[in-house]
Amino acid sequence: MIAVALDRAEGIHLPERMPRERSSHYYIDLGRAYVQQNRPQEALDALMTARKLSSVHTRYHPYGA
Repeated sequence: MIAVALDRAEGIHLPERMPRERSSHYYIDLGRAYVQQNRPQEALDALMTARKLSSVHTRYHPYGA
């Protein structure tokens, strides 16, 4: 099921006008999915993207970095 979600996530492009906190939440969840699939580099990349978008939100998110 997670593999299907990751396949679908490849085609998602978040709009620029989306609030940064919401975009960072997406990348945090994406990172969690990568961890569950034993893909640590992709997980780190997703979390770093979340951090670039909203470092405070990522830092204080319960599943963030």
